[in-house]
Amino acid sequence: ARNSPLENLVSILGLPLSKVRVITHYVGGGFGGKKQEQYIIMAALLSVRTCRPVKLELSREEESILGTRRYLSIERIKLAAKKDGTITAIDFETYYDVGAHGVLNSGSEHFRMSQFYVYKYENAVFKAYDVFTNFPTAQTFRGVQFPGYHFGLEQVVDQLAEKLGIDPIEIRLKNSYRTGDTTKPFGAKLSNYIVDECIDKAVKASGFRDSWQGWGKPVKTENAKRRGIGAGLSMGWCEMQRHYTGAVVKIYPDATAELSIGGQDLG
Repeated sequence: ARNSPLENLVSILGLPLSKVRVITHYVGGGFGGKKQEQYIIMAALLSVRTCRPVKLELSREEESILGTRRYLSIERIKLAAKKDGTITAIDFETYYDVGAHGVLNSGSEHFRMSQFYVYKYENAVFKAYDVFTNFPTAQTFRGVQFPGYHFGLEQVVDQLAEKLGIDPIEIRLKNSYRTGDTTKPFGAKLSNYIVDECIDKAVKASGFRDSWQGWGKPVKTENAKRRGIGAGLSMGWCEMQRHYTGAVVKIYPDATAELSIGGQDLG
């Protein structure tokens, strides 16, 4: 989207927001891979320094070299809970591989927005670190860091449920937020959060109750193959930057009009 380049340009060029405008053309699918390209900043800096228009066009080889990938991560997760399965504490530590050069919006920055609205808890410690490695640069990609984060957390929730002898659906229903709850640590009141209904519909649609045979027991065995069924919760977020997505209409003397909006076709 155009919001991130706009914010980065304002910060790096030292110009007021009213003096910077980002005009985008059709770019195809976004998927997070077009959010933080630093060559965009390079072109803008050259234009400011030379007071001339600057166009930067990459060859296929350069595009491949500058291309990015998803953040790889190592996660260490601990949960504390009561005997009835109520989660009382979360200890979550993760290390993000950001490649050799890093990015403007790192894995650790996105981590702070990903973990707060899945399960309720009274106590928590969240730590995230960006680690430079001898790999190509990493950045947001199809769900940002959510797949890794939620996969790790859901594995530990399953381990907790198995140890306590609790159904995987019940432990998630017991600990998920509901409409009217207040989240931690931000204190936001959820006006519409019907995850319990989502879980119920998913259970019915998948036939989970009929298929579930217990922890470690396959649903079906075919020679050396074992088929199973599981459950998991995940959440995502979106940026609500309404001041960027307003519309401006200019009407000219020849009765033509120009419409500028903050939205963009990302495929």
